[in-house]
Amino acid sequence: MVLSFYNLREQPFGVTPDPKYMYLSPTHREALASLEYGISSGRGFLGLIAPPGMGKTTILFHLLQKLGKSIRTVFIFQTHITPRDFLRNLMRDLGLDDCGGDLIGMQAKLNEMLLEEAKSGKRVVVVVDEAQNLEDSVLEHLRMLSNFETTSEKLIQIVVAGQTQLADKLTSPSLVQLRQRIAMMGRLTPFNQEETERYISHRLEIAGYDRELPLFTRQALRWISEASGGIPRNINNICFNALSLGCVNQQRMIPSDTIREVIEDLDLRTVKKLPTPAVTMPVNLEAKARPAAKASSRPGIPRFAMAVLVLATAVLGISSFQRNEGVADSTPNDDPPRQNVATPRESTATPLSTLIVGVPVKNDTEGVPADAPHFDSSSGGSSTAHTINATNGSVGTKSIRVERDQTLYSIAMENLGVYNLEKLRAIQRLNPWLTNPDQIQTGQIIRIPQAELRQDKTSMHRELSAEAEKP
Repeated sequence: MVLSFYNLREQPFGVTPDPKYMYLSPTHREALASLEYGISSGRGFLGLIAPPGMGKTTILFHLLQKLGKSIRTVFIFQTHITPRDFLRNLMRDLGLDDCGGDLIGMQAKLNEMLLEEAKSGKRVVVVVDEAQNLEDSVLEHLRMLSNFETTSEKLIQIVVAGQTQLADKLTSPSLVQLRQRIAMMGRLTPFNQEETERYISHRLEIAGYDRELPLFTRQALRWISEASGGIPRNINNICFNALSLGCVNQQRMIPSDTIREVIEDLDLRTVKKLPTPAVTMPVNLEAKARPAAKASSRPGIPRFAMAVLVLATAVLGISSFQRNEGVADSTPNDDPPRQNVATPRESTATPLSTLIVGVPVKNDTEGVPADAPHFDSSSGGSSTAHTINATNGSVGTKSIRVERDQTLYSIAMENLGVYNLEKLRAIQRLNPWLTNPDQIQTGQIIRIPQAELRQDKTSMHRELSAEAEKP
């Protein structure tokens, strides 16, 4: 559908290294010329280094096509191998018996074949792609193969091509002899703006597109050049997706907005920024009270004694709760002043890790505002007290000091009985500095809706009392 919509014979932005789509930028042309000259002059060892996606494999295929039938060529791309496996693959591609894997026997047979080819006027060229993956032992074995020679010429030509990591390997002290044997080294560099436009135009023309009809706007081409970094593989990916999206939108000329959308779709960093839906996990108060009632049926514990114990626990809890409320009304305000701070949209989505029961979230202090309320334990305050005696002068809020290993989720579940998007927004309205729920610090003061706290606590004590009074 895309090809017919844009009147193309074939896909111009494929992923295979098709030599007919070879575009020779100045650095591509120079690298290809150096390889051709090195082989024709019998220099022995040659190299080609380029960043990923620059089209070095396409250049190698183009080189092998230009060498013709007067030269026997071998292309090796399986580089995660041992020296013996490398030699066996080489001999298999040359049509030779591997002598049962005997390394010395294979070397002797290879040398004999190379001498026969030289007498008949033919040379053997071995091209090793992705050579940065070769172990040092295999690279050293390649150096030994380059010693196959007569007094006047090399019997085998070796081209090693790889990414920039290959340069790091070749400069290591252990491979200094191999580095000295590389007579010529080609390099490929990314395209600039003009070369990017020529590259796109070249591939479209090869695929049958009418060059008189611009396919991309000028701004779209600038977006492609900037986003791709001048790497041909990146350019192909962007243009392929742009053609697909442009066809869906019925765009004969693809604008910059389409390119921008494609770039955002290809950017994996945006995937990690997708908001996580908030999950409501209500607490079943009956389930919280049930273990105490169930324990009364255990052997050796009278049912009446267990009921008294549950009732006493409930009364003590209510008394402690009322004492905390009474003191809170007479303590100076520790809460931060209200500010009109706009909460970022991303902060309303609660990370999934904070909603899974039993999975602690690290209280990372990175990203916590400097002006966030903080409790200094060195000032004499208790390190185990959970509720801070503080008030802001308004009814319906309560100040909580964060303990070690506590999360906003655990605080909300313990005091409010539920943690969902509604509760999170209510807490953030009371704490404008709390833009990231994952980043709360031990000792910080967090305000929560006190009215809901009182209602949930009272309900829970009522449940416990009713359970204890059952016969």
